[in-house]
Amino acid sequence: WGADSFRVRCSFDGVAYSGPGALAGTSPPNPPEVDVPASTPDSWTNGAPHPASDPNSWTNGNLGLSLDGGTMTLSRGGDSTLASFAVEFEDVSGAGDTVNVSTLSIVNAGANWGYYGFGEHENGSVDQLGKVYDMESCIEYSKSRGGEVCLPWIMIASDLGGGKQIQYGLLWNVPAYGGVDFGNSSGESNTWRGYNIDQVDLFVTTFGAGKQGFEAHEDVMRHYVDAVGHAPPLPDWAAGYWHSKNRYSSQQEVLETIAVFRNNFSDIKVAVFVIDYFNWAIMGDLTFDPTKWPDPKAMVDTLKAGGTRVMVSTWPFSQGASKTYPVLHQNRFAVYNASSPADSVDWPDGVCGHPCYLYDASNPAARRFWWGEIKTGYYDYGIEIFWLDAAEPEQMGGSPNGSTWGAGSFQRTGMMFPYYHTQTYYDGMSQLGNKDFVMLSRSAWAGMSKHRAALWNGDTQSDFSFLASAIQAAQSIQLSGIAWWTTDIGGYSGGDPSNPSFNELIVRWFQFGFSCPLFRQHGARNTEPWLLSARSFKIVRSVMALRERFKPYIVTELTQTSSSGLPLNRPLWFDAPTDANTWEVDDQYMFGRDYMVAPVYVANSTSRKVYFPAGATWTHFFTNHSYTGGSTAMIDSPLEIFPLFRKEQS
Repeated sequence: WGADSFRVRCSFDGVAYSGPGALAGTSPPNPPEVDVPASTPDSWTNGAPHPASDPNSWTNGNLGLSLDGGTMTLSRGGDSTLASFAVEFEDVSGAGDTVNVSTLSIVNAGANWGYYGFGEHENGSVDQLGKVYDMESCIEYSKSRGGEVCLPWIMIASDLGGGKQIQYGLLWNVPAYGGVDFGNSSGESNTWRGYNIDQVDLFVTTFGAGKQGFEAHEDVMRHYVDAVGHAPPLPDWAAGYWHSKNRYSSQQEVLETIAVFRNNFSDIKVAVFVIDYFNWAIMGDLTFDPTKWPDPKAMVDTLKAGGTRVMVSTWPFSQGASKTYPVLHQNRFAVYNASSPADSVDWPDGVCGHPCYLYDASNPAARRFWWGEIKTGYYDYGIEIFWLDAAEPEQMGGSPNGSTWGAGSFQRTGMMFPYYHTQTYYDGMSQLGNKDFVMLSRSAWAGMSKHRAALWNGDTQSDFSFLASAIQAAQSIQLSGIAWWTTDIGGYSGGDPSNPSFNELIVRWFQFGFSCPLFRQHGARNTEPWLLSARSFKIVRSVMALRERFKPYIVTELTQTSSSGLPLNRPLWFDAPTDANTWEVDDQYMFGRDYMVAPVYVANSTSRKVYFPAGATWTHFFTNHSYTGGSTAMIDSPLEIFPLFRKEQS
């Protein structure tokens, strides 16, 4: 399934269909090169064993796969065993909605294992070793506040005798509820499970022959995005400053605020001005409340004339009094109850109210209807950037039993909601010939980046601990193939611009946000930067100016991300795996190919320890002082500057 890769489907009843998933509807990006054992030249049909009981093996480039009874073995280069796989299907009828559990057990070869990727999490770790996740909990807002994304692509590292490096990548192409256990402290074994599925679907890949170090790691990412879809290059305008708050509640407030930016602080370039939720009168109307937004087109035109685009928040729900509610009901365009298909589920969202429908984003006709309302209600006013909030979809207490949509039961396919939801907007915009748009989603699934969808890390708190965990979350989600990522600079809730402690926090958060793919401030507070103290405002303006200066570099690096999957923000080991110390550092990261960032994330800190990977000399961007690779130093970091280093070849 592409270079050095296989797609493997295992079923208890012998039926290997192509159901919903990141690989559905795709074909191998490159013709597979399969070496069939000469002794059994006709024992394979398109990669399927016949008979299954015969031990057999085959090769695609640098990746080998063999099947012996119930065990599948993965190898590289003809002799290096990477892992063994076993699948079990268990009938658990009577356990509520769950009638069967499919389990994949993996035992990895070598030693010193690590697991990298698997979405976005607030646990402060890039290495998922020892972590246990429940898929449905990741999308339950009451548990995750939108800050957890279980995206099941993982890169497995180990030492097979030549030092630790990424050995292979695995996509659990199963959008069912379930979970994963990344093993105990040893990390040799890990287990995946899915509910109500009758087959397990996997994509496995490794690097090509002759690749080492950075090139090997980039190769694994390239194979993955080849299979699920590449992010496009980021538009130049999108690399600027995005201004947002909860919330600008009227057209007049938006125009007054942008006038202050332009008249008093013209050095601050606002690329995107965001209008948050309840810009509508009733959730599900999918247009502006005319009593508060009397002339949206004039407003949008005014902002565009000054180089600022408008983004609006839309939610995937329809409240009973909205104009979309009866259409969803009459056409069965809403999620329904499997035991009573005529009855749509009253979705348990905490904001929508009751009754509330969740539109069926897996139904092409429902997607067309939903986009038609978005087009009339927003796009026709000149709005081309959409904020897909609550896109998990938001729920309180889990999805109701029996929840079903066009793709099947939510137990079986519910993790794909953000994929289909972003497809609604992507298809609609693309059919209008628009090729320069971006959308922002609060959840993700593998392959979503090809829909021009970005992600942010949910409703974080205005606290240094959340800034700290965002540093690891940024690396993990970009290793998971989400190319465009951002954070609520300053945190979402709890910030006070008049509070000195918050002033320190937001300065440090701006300094972190500077190097993220998207540069966006948001929060449940007044976010206008001139409300900060004079010192903080001066520093924030300097960070904004620095971001403008770095825009060409960021766009260039994200064009490379589009080509090969190389994350803009990635762990130090990605570029320097032979330096064993890099595997122990997760609070620093590479910023493209030429820079390294070490954010300050502890309150009242004016210095921090920084490790400099071997093989290069590192020059401080602000002080011009150089540091030798392979060394550690305590770096002075007064509030006005932060540790940003340029990589110089030794």
